[in-house]
Amino acid sequence: MELCFLRKPRRLVWTVVSVSPVLGKVQFEEGLQGASPFSIKGFTAHLIYTTQKWVVYILKVFFFGYVLVFIKPYVYVTPNDWRKIMTTSTAIDNRVACALCGHKSHSLLDHVREAHNMTPQEYLAANPGHGLVSQDLIDKMNAGKPGTRRSLVSVPEDLKVKLGGYEIPVDINMGEGECLPIPKGYRFPTKGKAKKVFNRALRALVNGRNVYLWGPAGTGKDSIVHAFSYLTRRPVYMMQFVTGKDIAPEFYIRAMDQNGTGWDIGDAYKAVTEGIADKNGVRRAPLFLLSDVDRADTVQAEWFRLLTDSISGRIKSPSGKTVSLFRDPVTGKTAQFVCTANSVGTGDSRGRMVSSNPIDASIMDRLGKKIEAQYMHWDDESFVLKANHPELAALVGDDFWRGLGNCTASLRKAIQQGDIIADLTMRGLTDICEDAIDILNERKGKMPKDLLGMAMECWFDGLDEDNKFEAKRLADPNSNSLDLELDEDGLDY
Repeated sequence: MELCFLRKPRRLVWTVVSVSPVLGKVQFEEGLQGASPFSIKGFTAHLIYTTQKWVVYILKVFFFGYVLVFIKPYVYVTPNDWRKIMTTSTAIDNRVACALCGHKSHSLLDHVREAHNMTPQEYLAANPGHGLVSQDLIDKMNAGKPGTRRSLVSVPEDLKVKLGGYEIPVDINMGEGECLPIPKGYRFPTKGKAKKVFNRALRALVNGRNVYLWGPAGTGKDSIVHAFSYLTRRPVYMMQFVTGKDIAPEFYIRAMDQNGTGWDIGDAYKAVTEGIADKNGVRRAPLFLLSDVDRADTVQAEWFRLLTDSISGRIKSPSGKTVSLFRDPVTGKTAQFVCTANSVGTGDSRGRMVSSNPIDASIMDRLGKKIEAQYMHWDDESFVLKANHPELAALVGDDFWRGLGNCTASLRKAIQQGDIIADLTMRGLTDICEDAIDILNERKGKMPKDLLGMAMECWFDGLDEDNKFEAKRLADPNSNSLDLELDEDGLDY
């Protein structure tokens, strides 16, 4: 910044000793109250400090922020004075300079967009080591935020999450990849029979009990475990049974190398005998989620039996020896097992789930508590649908959701009674909502008279002719079957 002379009329000479750009430091702003103004080249300055040798003014300059003006009054500047001033007083300019054109400013965010047609991210990537904001501006922003913390927030070691009246410890050291993700838009049941089921399942999960959770598709059996693992950072080993799939590699199989034959130990066997390590290397006993266990074929059932035998705290090794399960160093417990299925182990004679097979009674006896899952109350289910489809929720009214709820209740009741061979799960409801969105977009937001009926065609077309006819009759808005009464559990499914 150039030093200059400012002449007062007649006898006095005011000498600008140094001009220091600042950004409104708090200690200077306090002196502005009642200070006498002084004009410097058309800008109004305020006296903030004075002694017999110096007068200090603060000056607000447009585009530049605040400027401190140090003035030595009542003397003419001699060459020696000037030399002294130049060696002891240095103009301060803390603005950042553009690496492309040299433009200076305390913030280059707008400049790089307007002058160089670049986003801040593109500029920083192309010019490493060059900032976009000056430290003075950062200090000013921080000074305007009392109590702002610049250090990382420490995570308490005893972090807990509240679920269903329980305070459950959160394992902050367990990696996200070892836990299950929470389903999109998931909501814990808050009403009806599903809430009672959730409370029972949660009680078993919290206390480390083994659970056999069964019920129709779409009742959220696996979702409960997913949400529990996600919120508590509980490590989970998940195995889904699919007819015909070879699951032996997940336990152990014969292998051969240059040293001869041996065993390749699978991840499932390691998890149950060694635990799963957290970020610090501490091993924890996992929760096993065995999904669709009633679809296991005869070969898979034998491996399933091996796991169920381990519920007693031991498992057979590849050599046939009995090995103790890994015991958690915190809880003192071994692996916990949650099995989910569509049937209660007796298979499905109605044809809805033809892949469901009977489960040996001796295996069922080992699987812990039996809990029958229920569909969510429509208030909870519609909440999830609206959260996952906000565009539809914004365009349709309560009549649409009430109509969809009535149709869902009527159809599910008929399905459970065996009048229709089908399933109407959250996936099916999601398809209906997405089709409704497509219809509205195609009509540019214009609401058709029978939007719900048009959207439900995508589900009806998945049925054969006899089931489609009965389903459409039940879903007819003019049908008396839709006039369902609310009981203490909500819509009577």
